[in-house]
Amino acid sequence: MASQQPFSQRQHLHSMWILGLTALIFILDLFTPLGVATGALYIFIILATLFIGQRKFTLFLGGLTTVLIIIGLFLSPGGDANGHAILNRIIQMAAIGATVPLALTQISNINRIMTSEERLDLALQGTDEGIWDWPDTKLDQEWWSPQFYALLGYTPEEVSPSFSQFKALLHPEDHQPTTKALEDHFRHLVPFDVEYRLRTRSGEYRWFRGRGRSAQRHPKGPIRMVGSIDDITQRKNAQEKVRLIIEAAPSGMLMIDAHGKIVLANQLLARQFGYPHDALLGQTVERLVPLRYQDSHSAQRTAFFASPTSRQMGRGRDLFGLRRDGSEFPVEIGLNPVTTEEGTFVLASIIDITQRKKAEEFLADQNRLLALNAEVGRIINQTRELQPRLQQCTHAIVDSLHVAFAGIWTLNQNKPLLELEGSAGPSAHVNDLQRHIPLGQFTIGKIAAEKIPHVTNTVIGDPRVLEQDWATREGLVAFAGYPLIKGQNVVGVIAVFGKYPLTNSTLDTLKMVGDRITAAIERHFVRQALQELSRRNERILASAGEGIYGLDNEGLTTFINPAGARMLGYEAEELLGIPIHAAIHHTRSDGSPCPSEGCPMTAPLKDGDLHQVEDDLLWRKDGNSFPAFFTSSPIRDHADNSIGAVVVFSDITDRKHQERHLKELSNRLTLATQAAELGIWEWNIQENTLTWDSQMYVLYGLEPKSKVVSYESWANALHPQDRPSAEEAVQRAIQGKQKLDTEFRVLWPDGSVHWIRTIGSVEHDSAGMAIRMIGINWDITETKASQKAILQHTKDLEVSNQELDDFAYITSHDLKEPLRGIANYSRFLLEDHGPLLPEEGKEQCHTIIRLTQRMESLIESLRYYSRVGRTELAILPVNFDALLDDILLTLKPRLEETQVTIKRSSPLPTWPCDGVKIREVLANLITNAMKYNDKPEKWIQLSAQILPDSGHLEIAVRDNGIGIPQAHQQNIFRIFRRLHSRDKFGGGDGAGLTIVKKIMERHGGTIRLESTMGEGTTFFVALPPSHTGKGQDS
Repeated sequence: MASQQPFSQRQHLHSMWILGLTALIFILDLFTPLGVATGALYIFIILATLFIGQRKFTLFLGGLTTVLIIIGLFLSPGGDANGHAILNRIIQMAAIGATVPLALTQISNINRIMTSEERLDLALQGTDEGIWDWPDTKLDQEWWSPQFYALLGYTPEEVSPSFSQFKALLHPEDHQPTTKALEDHFRHLVPFDVEYRLRTRSGEYRWFRGRGRSAQRHPKGPIRMVGSIDDITQRKNAQEKVRLIIEAAPSGMLMIDAHGKIVLANQLLARQFGYPHDALLGQTVERLVPLRYQDSHSAQRTAFFASPTSRQMGRGRDLFGLRRDGSEFPVEIGLNPVTTEEGTFVLASIIDITQRKKAEEFLADQNRLLALNAEVGRIINQTRELQPRLQQCTHAIVDSLHVAFAGIWTLNQNKPLLELEGSAGPSAHVNDLQRHIPLGQFTIGKIAAEKIPHVTNTVIGDPRVLEQDWATREGLVAFAGYPLIKGQNVVGVIAVFGKYPLTNSTLDTLKMVGDRITAAIERHFVRQALQELSRRNERILASAGEGIYGLDNEGLTTFINPAGARMLGYEAEELLGIPIHAAIHHTRSDGSPCPSEGCPMTAPLKDGDLHQVEDDLLWRKDGNSFPAFFTSSPIRDHADNSIGAVVVFSDITDRKHQERHLKELSNRLTLATQAAELGIWEWNIQENTLTWDSQMYVLYGLEPKSKVVSYESWANALHPQDRPSAEEAVQRAIQGKQKLDTEFRVLWPDGSVHWIRTIGSVEHDSAGMAIRMIGINWDITETKASQKAILQHTKDLEVSNQELDDFAYITSHDLKEPLRGIANYSRFLLEDHGPLLPEEGKEQCHTIIRLTQRMESLIESLRYYSRVGRTELAILPVNFDALLDDILLTLKPRLEETQVTIKRSSPLPTWPCDGVKIREVLANLITNAMKYNDKPEKWIQLSAQILPDSGHLEIAVRDNGIGIPQAHQQNIFRIFRRLHSRDKFGGGDGAGLTIVKKIMERHGGTIRLESTMGEGTTFFVALPPSHTGKGQDS
């Protein structure tokens, strides 16, 4: 690269050549005619000074050539074109004037370039890097500096500088990354900085760092790229050693530079963070930091590089790494600064402490949960009532498990209801629904009913957790509910709600606590049951009518119930702890002593058997005795050893009296049945045998042979026509369809027929099966004959009644004709001869007319009364609201005339009856209420009700009239019976209420009244729900 001669010598030689050429051009210009001036060559002479590169020489030569052009103008030989020559010379001088500044500028540039080249040459000689120049990246030709060759060990003669030669020396594995780095540089202007291996002259591949930059002077010009290579083999070897050391490290290792870029990472770290190994290199370390910490981490990293020291990162804080999949894990990080020629790096060791954290959390949970279990055990072993203990347990659960709510419910022993016994926690806002939960309802009730726990860490949206609004409001995410089961029975439920997910260890502890609480609840229930059993036994002993006392193995009294002490005339305390035999069983009924050795009361203490005495004598404290029945039973322990006896005794004095009384009654019954000639029988249904007394044989005309006869013997004695119906009645009684009460005929052996009536009752066993029937028979032959005579007599009476009824109808019809004649002739007499008659005669005629009219009215009422008894009733459903509306509409003129107010209840029902007849009943009662009222403000109240006992419809017609005296209340229903004079209160014949009563009787109903003098009367008519009256009177 250095010149062969010194630069100053070359510069002097060029100056001599230029001056010689200038002298030659001037000599030529002197001998050339003016029209052919050669002065233009001076411009090239001035431009030649660029090779000398001295500004002074260029100025000197410019001035010299200008002077020579002027001298040449005068010294050159003359010619014909002087004007053109002069112009030519002027243009030459102008050109020289313009060329000199350009030359000076170019000389200045060339000097700067030469200075830079000299400096670069000096720099290249003083650096270890090799320089390369690629003038046109589209061409293969390059320039390599001597140091470039020296680094590779080649000479320019051995290796030509070209891009193809560079690729030939490049390691095959580095072709692709190097080519890609060049493409990225050209396409995306990414800085070219890549490490690759080149083959040296010795055949060894060495590591180099290649860097370069490209430039283009104008858009269409070539792209030139200049760069350098640096031998980094030693650094690479050192890095490899470090990499091997780091790769062998038992923890994740990475190294970052001051910019936070990862320059080194071992495989373990890549696996920890879930990345391929090469994917981490060149990335910022913040990629491995959770997003919430990235900003602060960048600032902390900058602060660390400002003052690097070996230390543990984040002391006293929990650190987390961010995996490629977005998950986080706890880490422990140690930082160590590493200072190299390339700058300061940080080597970080990263340990995944997930398992350690889990172990620590597990141990902490176990300690906390064991403490909870111990605390719950301490609480439930207290002697307080159950509810305060369970309440304290919920507080312990909330404090230890850090849940928002804990509750314990117990199952009510008498009804399917869960009752809250304890609750605690920030969300323990308990309402009535939570306090009392029906079995099978809501979340808690379903857990108990199904006996299946329910656990979830996603409460919101869980269909089994029904308390969604409350859970959303409280921010709850987790729920666990466990049935508290003892054997096959649910005794309660324990449940918690949490604002954070529940871990498996928490759930295991909750189940363990639930088991403890289950045992406590069960013990509580057992204790309650035992207490209740003890109280029940005490109540049983206290309420038992029999005397009960206990004996130990020595025969001493351990207890006695109040009834026993009362029977014996002692206070209970007086008999405790003494040999009771000597006090109450010392003497027999014949007065002889009763030794204790043979006492049946204490016998079970010796032989262990049950002893029972039907009739013995016990003695009271006052010396009196009473007959007693007693049993003495042994008491055994779990090993079947006798530990005492229980004696139950009763005073049978009353039973003795009853037995005597029953014997007397039996004797009387025997005499009564004999006197009434009743036969008593008993049928053993399972054995199909009958037991007869002696009278049964008499009733069937048989000789008594045995008390037991077969069923067939009885059936064969029945009249053939009556046997089917009699046996059917017996079977219906056995089946419970009806009682046995029937009549049948029997054939005596002598051929006579006798009527028998039988009544019996059936006895069933515990399964409802008929096992026995007991009954009586008696002879009703004479009764049947009497009934036949009565029936015939009744028929005769019916015929007579019909004839009387017809007679009354015909008589009433026939009597009306002469009455009308008498009335008419009286009127004719008054009309024709009235002026001739004295006043007394006239009055007598009027009296005759009035009496005949009254007589006709009575006859008409009698006729109608007779017709009421003969006509059939038309029973149909009648709307009583519509019926009353029709009646009141008909009576409206009279109601307005008498100024009576009607009060009625609405609505009235629809009821089966003869509407025409019942309309007559109600109209009659309302009319009477209007007539017999002397109050200034008259009213009638109409109401109805259905009687609960009989189901009858009862209609009440109430008024505030004059009332009816108590003595006459029964007479008002008799025909033609009035309580007032004939013409008072509107008159009448006294048949209205009689007809009303007749109509009600025809319906199977009733009429009654309640009345108070001066206050009013109420008539009540009652109609049955279905027609039960007769179509016509008999």
